[in-house]
Amino acid sequence: MSKNLKPYPVQNGNLASADLKLDWTYNTVGQATSVTYPTRQQQYSSGIGRLVANMTYDSMARLSGLTSTDIPTYQGDPFPAPVTIASGAVYDARNALTLLNLRGIVESRQYNTIGQLTRIT
Repeated sequence: MSKNLKPYPVQNGNLASADLKLDWTYNTVGQATSVTYPTRQQQYSSGIGRLVANMTYDSMARLSGLTSTDIPTYQGDPFPAPVTIASGAVYDARNALTLLNLRGIVESRQYNTIGQLTRIT
């Protein structure tokens, strides 16, 4: 699935010219497995690349990880290694997220007896 977005205005009132197309891929159960974002400036020799976010799920179909990669649009530019954004998701018996590793910072969540989020550390 993909969606083309309209050009956006820049400071001087002119419209920017850029590829504003978003692309999604899904697995067989309908979960988004990747999102490719519009063109953006990068450190490639061409100066242009696209950001791809990849999602992974555990055996209970809960989101377990998120990585991102910058994809160059010209042949010959190197493909950088993926960057892990979130990993190690842990859920409780109610499927509420209790732990998440966000690029080396562990986030812990606590809930009250009726499942309302009460604390994030």
